[in-house]
Amino acid sequence: MDMNKMLVVTLRQDPLLSPVMRQVLGICWAISLVRQLEFRLKKAGKMPIGKHLSIQDLVNRVPWKYLEPFLGCFNIDRCARYLYRFGVLLEQECPLTPLSKALVHPQDTRPRYHPASFHVYHLSDVLLSLEGDVEPWEAQAAYDNFHHSIQQMLRNGEIVTVRILTYPSYSGSYGQSNGQQIYAPYPQEMAVCGHFLTAIGWGYDKSGWLFYQCQESAGPYFAADGYSLIYAGNITSYIEMTVGEEPLY
Repeated sequence: MDMNKMLVVTLRQDPLLSPVMRQVLGICWAISLVRQLEFRLKKAGKMPIGKHLSIQDLVNRVPWKYLEPFLGCFNIDRCARYLYRFGVLLEQECPLTPLSKALVHPQDTRPRYHPASFHVYHLSDVLLSLEGDVEPWEAQAAYDNFHHSIQQMLRNGEIVTVRILTYPSYSGSYGQSNGQQIYAPYPQEMAVCGHFLTAIGWGYDKSGWLFYQCQESAGPYFAADGYSLIYAGNITSYIEMTVGEEPLY
């Protein structure tokens, strides 16, 4: 099956997209958030094309109480707020260090890049906001609107941080495959945790089911050179982000 013919939008060849990296511990959330901000800043001409933002600076900023033992984030709303409030340095000022988390010194007042705004959208919140006896078509319309927003951002040339429920088969058989199939968990599997990816495109399979093309942070040997295809039904959350005229302060 030729997957490229099924993709409606893809930013994989966009020169502003950072290369695939292999994550350290559970920092997929920080990688996706920082990559999304960096892409938007570069697209707006607000930071040097040849530079990268510091993932480590964001990890250092978030308090331990909001992180899991391996630095995974169990509350993306709070973690994203630290990016919004404090911003991040350039990578050269605070490089990523394996197996490490430090505290940002209170006197560290170096200018940092900030998003102008952000909003975390959870599909569960969208569905719970429906009041009264909900008809099936109403729930379907809410689901479709949730994904239409992601599709529209990608159509506008923006990459998007998305969260999926992860299952053993994703990091196992799918991660070791050639990535040409669209991932869906086995019916007998149970969700074990959440995982954050960078959505860079979307399309439909031959049956008309929506899927997303995503950049992984598990290294270039995962699926198709570090890129995966995820059915829309696996997406639980996404993050919308904007940048302002003066993002460095």
